Amino acid sequence: MPREFRILIAADGSPSAFAAVRTALVLPWPEPSNARGVVALGERSSMELGLGAAGRRRLYAETGPLQRRLATRWPEAGVYALHEQPADAIFSEARRFGARAIVLGWRGHGALRRWLAGSVSREVVARAQIPVVIARSPLRKLRRLVLAFDASPGAWRAVRFTATLPRQRGTRIVLTTVIEPLRVPAGMHRLPAGIRSELAAEIAKLNHQQIVAARREARAAAGTLRRAGWPVTIELRSGIPLDQVLEVAGANSTTVLVVGEREKRGLARLMLGSVTDGALDQARVPVVVVR
Repeated sequence: MPREFRILIAADGSPSAFAAVRTALVLPWPEPSNARGVVALGERSSMELGLGAAGRRRLYAETGPLQRRLATRWPEAGVYALHEQPADAIFSEARRFGARAIVLGWRGHGALRRWLAGSVSREVVARAQIPVVIARSPLRKLRRLVLAFDASPGAWRAVRFTATLPRQRGTRIVLTTVIEPLRVPAGMHRLPAGIRSELAAEIAKLNHQQIVAARREARAAAGTLRRAGWPVTIELRSGIPLDQVLEVAGANSTTVLVVGEREKRGLARLMLGSVTDGALDQARVPVVVVR
């Protein structure tokens, strides 16, 4: 029997936390699956938190509604309130639960206005060793997975993770590869005509090679997904990667964006790649970051 796929879902009563829960309930997780909720009460003094006992009680009260929502898909789901800071609570509970994915919101703006701010979400993504789903708005019904693919090891991990997800009827994958074309260098007009012509020809050749390689890698990735049962459309684009990926993803409530993050060590792990970072800041759809 396959190992249970466990999902940890963080909540704090804010609209973005509701979006995270809603998204977790809709996503097609590998089966068998189970979920657990976590609410962080904080470990600082009430004065430092600016929250007070009443605020903590309100946070603790979120455990009941969260458990009822999770039970609509996972009847045995538990919810835990921890006296830890948000990111620490998420990781400690993820370890205890054996979570294989984490789901949380981005920028909480509810009455509690507390910890699901971008900085916490970004920290979780930067530190996590497992896929993280970040939701700014709720996923209503999954129709499209937009997978940003650049043939890097991180992108291939995103492909392999997506291939493990069971396909839902009417759902498809748009595999998006963006090529940044080489441009003619500034000031080239000062060079002799013969040299300008050679440079232009070389740049055109390199751009053609980029397109051929990108198409080949995209087809290989699409093949992996198709063998897993997914219908795949390849979208090959030219321009700035983040802009093009966001344009494909759009703001549709039935779309999820999947990105693979490059491996980093030391301080570099706290700095995300440009597409991942930009997607977290700007995407209007839930974002899955795969490491």
